[in-house]
Amino acid sequence: MKNRSFIIALTCLSGLILSLPSTAKIQNPASRITDIVSEQNSDKSDTEQLKKACDLNDAEACQQLGRAYFSGDAVEKDFNKSFEYFSKACKLDNGAGCSGLGFAYEYGAGKEISYQKALEAYTKGCNLNNSFACGNLGDLYAKDAPGIPKDEQKSAEFHQKSFNIAEDLCRGNDPEGCRTLMYHYYYGNVVEADHKKALDCAVKTCALNVADGCTTAGFLYHNGLGAPQDYKKAFEYYEKGCNLNDNNSCFNLATHYENGLGVDQDLKKANELYERCCDLNNPSGCVSLGYNYDTGNGVTQDPVKATQLYAKSCALDSAWGCYNLGVSYRDGSGTEKNEQKAYELFDKTCALDYALGCNNLGVMIERGIYVQQDYAKAKEAYGKACDLGEQTGCDNYRMLNKKGY
Repeated sequence: MKNRSFIIALTCLSGLILSLPSTAKIQNPASRITDIVSEQNSDKSDTEQLKKACDLNDAEACQQLGRAYFSGDAVEKDFNKSFEYFSKACKLDNGAGCSGLGFAYEYGAGKEISYQKALEAYTKGCNLNNSFACGNLGDLYAKDAPGIPKDEQKSAEFHQKSFNIAEDLCRGNDPEGCRTLMYHYYYGNVVEADHKKALDCAVKTCALNVADGCTTAGFLYHNGLGAPQDYKKAFEYYEKGCNLNDNNSCFNLATHYENGLGVDQDLKKANELYERCCDLNNPSGCVSLGYNYDTGNGVTQDPVKATQLYAKSCALDSAWGCYNLGVSYRDGSGTEKNEQKAYELFDKTCALDYALGCNNLGVMIERGIYVQQDYAKAKEAYGKACDLGEQTGCDNYRMLNKKGY
């Protein structure tokens, strides 16, 4: 099997290359403390039951529906519906619902941005002892948002309250409390970052059947954070997280099967898991499966299917997927050759700080492919690629320098 960190199709001058998945890019599920959703997925029958319960004013059911529509979990992603359900949950005094409602107002998910309304929702959620709401409130006071003056003292107080609530809840084996505490220790919110304590919280959270805990425990063991690196333990935690329908766990489990980490290599299982992730709108699952169809890695080679998967990943805002789609259009692999689309995709990925996109953008500008030849702009793109760590960009920048550009 090809090493997934290997780069193929490198031309002698340009470095026009296909970006491959890499075990180094294994997904870290531990999102910032203000995140309101996990990647845990349910099925449509669960969603219908939640709707019936929410109609009967079950606040927790309404809150879970808000999460589902926010993340596209078993339903089509819909920020407007997400907002409606979070709003109803908050009115019914559900702290997590208020946290979700505040997040929607703060970032304009289903409603116009309103920092004042976000403040009100977070405050209510925090008063209802929701740790995430308190943490979000602390973040809001730290960012100097319009109409809400920066207040470092209040920010510290609410972050401390978030930590205290999570700590108390976790002592009583409350899964959400342990999950929140895990994030605090992972990121160093209030307390100093401590991967060992984060791992302890993750293991406990996983034992309470919260998928985020399993995924985070797997990630920490995979990377040797808080404990010696142990691919077998990482595999076991990812397997449990995936069985709990966590998309990130399933993706990371696939990488373990593909690369034989902590388990015998099994490309068939890896691709089945990538497909499952892609079906659940995980962009990395789509691009990984696309790459395997591109190269015939465990499946029959099919450039057309690969390009379709890259397109889906790109539509899900993956710079990695957009880059590979650009390569497909550039080469006419799995689709008609289209230099304009290739250029636009490389430009898009470069703007997203994807180093290979910057390099390939520079190549097209240097050679005058689709756009007017411009050595200064090409050099600028190569320079950005180099600054982002792409050696080919550095080499191409140096070559233009030698030519006097």
